[in-house]
Amino acid sequence: MNYPIRIARRLSLLFSALLLLPALALAQSTGTVTGQVSNSATKAFLQGALVEVAGTNLSTTTDREGRFELFNVPAGSATLNVSYSGLDAQRVPVSVSGGGRAKADVELTSAIYKMEKFTVAGEREGTALAETLQRLAPNVKNVVSSDTFGNIADGNVGDMLQHVVGITADYNGPDVRQISIRGVGSALSSVTMDGAQVASAQSAGTGRQFEFETASLGNIESIEVTKAPTPDMDGASIGGSVNLVTKSPFDRKEGRVFTYTVGMAAQPTYAGPVDSRWKQPIRGFGPSLNFNYSDLIGEKRNIGMSLTATVHSQPAGGALIATGYERRNDEGPAFTNTISRYIVNGATRSRIATGAKFVYKYSDNTQISVNNVFNFFHENNDTRYHTLNSPVTTSAALPSLIATVDAAGNRTGGGYVKPGYTNTFTQVFAQPTEPPVPAAEFYTSRWNSLGGTANLNVASNDKSGRTYVFSPSVRHKYPGLLIDYSLSYSNSATYYDVAHDTDKYKAKPTGTVFLEIPNVGFAIDRAQDMKVATVRQTQGPDWQNFSNYSRLRIDQNDQRGYDRVYAAKFDLKKEVSAVVPFYYKTGFTAQRQTRHLWQNPHRYFYTGPDGLLNTADDNVDIARFSAFPKSLTWDEKEYYANRGGVPPWVDSYKVAASRRDQPRLWREDVSFTSTRLTSDQEIQEEIKAAYLMGNFRLTRQFSVLTGVRVEDTEVSGEGPLNFLTPEERARRAAWVGPVTDAEILRRNIAQYGSRSTNKGQYRFFLPGVHSKYQWTSNLQSRLSWSTGVGRPPFGSIIPNTTVNDTAQTLTVTNPNLKPQYARNWDFTTEYYFNPQGMVSFGAFSKRITDYIQTDSSQFVPSGQNNGYDGQYAGYRISTSVNSGYAQIRGLEFNYQQQLAFLPGWAKGLSIYANATKLWTK
Repeated sequence: MNYPIRIARRLSLLFSALLLLPALALAQSTGTVTGQVSNSATKAFLQGALVEVAGTNLSTTTDREGRFELFNVPAGSATLNVSYSGLDAQRVPVSVSGGGRAKADVELTSAIYKMEKFTVAGEREGTALAETLQRLAPNVKNVVSSDTFGNIADGNVGDMLQHVVGITADYNGPDVRQISIRGVGSALSSVTMDGAQVASAQSAGTGRQFEFETASLGNIESIEVTKAPTPDMDGASIGGSVNLVTKSPFDRKEGRVFTYTVGMAAQPTYAGPVDSRWKQPIRGFGPSLNFNYSDLIGEKRNIGMSLTATVHSQPAGGALIATGYERRNDEGPAFTNTISRYIVNGATRSRIATGAKFVYKYSDNTQISVNNVFNFFHENNDTRYHTLNSPVTTSAALPSLIATVDAAGNRTGGGYVKPGYTNTFTQVFAQPTEPPVPAAEFYTSRWNSLGGTANLNVASNDKSGRTYVFSPSVRHKYPGLLIDYSLSYSNSATYYDVAHDTDKYKAKPTGTVFLEIPNVGFAIDRAQDMKVATVRQTQGPDWQNFSNYSRLRIDQNDQRGYDRVYAAKFDLKKEVSAVVPFYYKTGFTAQRQTRHLWQNPHRYFYTGPDGLLNTADDNVDIARFSAFPKSLTWDEKEYYANRGGVPPWVDSYKVAASRRDQPRLWREDVSFTSTRLTSDQEIQEEIKAAYLMGNFRLTRQFSVLTGVRVEDTEVSGEGPLNFLTPEERARRAAWVGPVTDAEILRRNIAQYGSRSTNKGQYRFFLPGVHSKYQWTSNLQSRLSWSTGVGRPPFGSIIPNTTVNDTAQTLTVTNPNLKPQYARNWDFTTEYYFNPQGMVSFGAFSKRITDYIQTDSSQFVPSGQNNGYDGQYAGYRISTSVNSGYAQIRGLEFNYQQQLAFLPGWAKGLSIYANATKLWTK
């Protein structure tokens, strides 16, 4: 029985030996060349430098530490051609022995580094690296160095990204909170750090948008914006993928480097409230500091550390005026019923960020690194509105507001109205003092509005957040083989603190405060200025007098959002020398993400000393809560002399302190408080993915990368079922007489105490093909076909129906939502200038199927079998659905160049410009 096995083994050994003979012969006639490429002036290792063997088709590029390996170099004398963007190319002779290894370290330089006293790397070196990496990419990608545009004062990654072609910013005050890539929202793009997803609590929401408030540039070396993803990347990238590459201590020959920047951030218009002296040492001016320290230690200098820290505080924003218009489909003047005529909008935004990366070179082949990032963000929001309202939503709704008609056919209820408004003039009247208006005239005329109200609203809270990333990784590098594996843990949280009962950020209690004056008349005139209307009070109590306001109320909502991401990743890349040189790459990822959200809302009304609502003393002593924004720098009274004057303000801090210290003066709305039970949600998502791809160099100029990625997603959620049962609705309908607070709370708990759970699973395949053609040494084109996916929002997994009886609507989540799927075409042509710079043109097309949109076209039918036990007949249903497709087509233009042809010091100047045009449907 063993005889056939022995024969098979011997034949196998013989066959292997025959296969090895050509390789052994080749090994005797060729050798290997290794080395490192660096910048002789700055001592930085050059990643992406092109190393070619003259007279052959052998070439390679350097890794992050400037290292390169060339295999099968013919024995004898050879010449290496070494080039790098922005530096002078070199020809380096090398002697290669058969079966041996030759070493050739290369230092490149440029004439600009020979200028007197020019010793600092600066923006030029970072831009050259980014340009080189973009040039070498097999797919459509933009790479930008963190120092390309100089020091971005507040260290916000989003501020940097808005300079990249195709990216627009979504601002929150002076901060970039989210970005859009090629017209696709942030929820359909991914953000990673060194290839691992970064958690984002999304302002305590259920979306997938990444918010850059709690991210910092301090420890970032470069940013990669991929618009045509390859199979080794996260599939959630319909818009694109942003990868933050962290700094490494082994990026330079010289171990110890210490850099810092010191500056100030100013806001001259409105210096809002601030809770700490360090945030504004000088009123209206905040610190902006950045520190970087890198060093190599140990006897073998094989242990590296990179430490970074950023401190930035941006004072509050400014003021604005907002107006509301009716959108009309017919001809004629548009009715305007609301104007927020004066808004002070701002928050002191502070950011503290730290980074620590440690790298241990265990051997020439193995490197172990640990990356730690901690970012903290805080803003003390203070937004003040003075809003003039009328109870009419549109002119078409006016007839429905007639209260009663007397025997003579005159309208006797509601407010007093008159016709005659225009596109530039609207007038709102108080209760009628003249004879009643005939009902027939009311129905046939276009009236202005009924009695209006003047409202003061000051919204203040302490929003704080943090993001933490911990990621250990290991890299093995052998001849022709690269193995990477890593773990990653990212934790993000958002805290909205107002009551400060369970503080995450120590501060004074705050809240959203409301006051109003009912039954006022006013005129809004835009004849002289359509943007800044002239506002004039015509009737009712003087809204400039704080004592005329009533119904003091404060809402306090402590809100939390937590997001955690656990991930493991493995990648293997193997280079193969063959007739058609190629490499293949394979790997897998496993990721779990959890989101936990909850709120703790409270609402209180000021009752005065008697502790009872709607009595004569409800407005006693409320003048002590008044405030006036004296910190504004322009002359408000003169500016607003013809615009209704500067309104008084209410001090939300004083109101919140009174609610805390004088509870007998306040009455809580416990039915509002009990809604905490409706906001507690937990979601978990698990993603398992694997990929295989290959890059084939068909000719010296033409290469193709192709492959496929498969991702399996499991998601589960638990949340409240905000839905009244028929029995509970019947009990509520039977309520007679006054009900105690305790009874209201008990019944709300009965309503919202039920919970719902749900699970879902789906799998999809993401193929892609990317081609690249090198027309000349400076001109190249890319053509890519790629696919991507956009998962539904986290909140959709939980079955939930929320009823709004006032608006007669049902908001229904859709647990059956499918992910959106995109097929993308990308074409780019790039020309690279010497010594540095480029111009590029691109065209792209995205077609997104199973597009998710809101559907409000359905109504609840009548009958016992209407799906709601016979309830809510006629209510409008609003839900999210997969409906049809979306299409985005666009053109991109990008230009950047160092003006090296200028004389003297001006050689260091650079120019940047880009433009994007979109067609969407």
